[in-house]
Amino acid sequence: MKASITKGMILILLLAGITLFAIYLLSTYVPKGGWTPSPQQNETQIPDMPSFELPISEIIAIKSESTYYMKVYLEDNVTLAGNLKESAGMCIGFMIMNETNMKNWLNNEYVSAYAKAETIGEYNFTFTTDHEGTYYLVFDNREMFVHAPCNDKVVIFNLKRQE
Repeated sequence: MKASITKGMILILLLAGITLFAIYLLSTYVPKGGWTPSPQQNETQIPDMPSFELPISEIIAIKSESTYYMKVYLEDNVTLAGNLKESAGMCIGFMIMNETNMKNWLNNEYVSAYAKAETIGEYNFTFTTDHEGTYYLVFDNREMFVHAPCNDKVVIFNLKRQE
């Protein structure tokens, strides 16, 4: 009886080993031409937008239920001071982000911003750059609350090196 149990255990272990080996072989299979991961479905890329140099002093018209983007190339370790004011004192959302966070924001993912204000009429801020590269600015004039439609807005925006 012990011999039949031992033979049965050996058979089970042998089948398990063959199964694991087959799974390993299938997981390492690469079709001819190599393997390319499929791109993320429906990922929104950063759109074309106007590029600015410091100092920035702009009056921006933003249509209802829309966003306005701008970008600026900055050196590392530069402290900037900025302000924005919605001309009628109505609410607008505003953020300054790096490329990774801009993509995250466009794809409704978690965002970390250098400067961020939601539903403000006026906003003064300072921040120090942590890398040399492109920084993205977003002016968000979309409905923030249910049944609170956004009107067309005019934003007065300034950004310069802090003195």
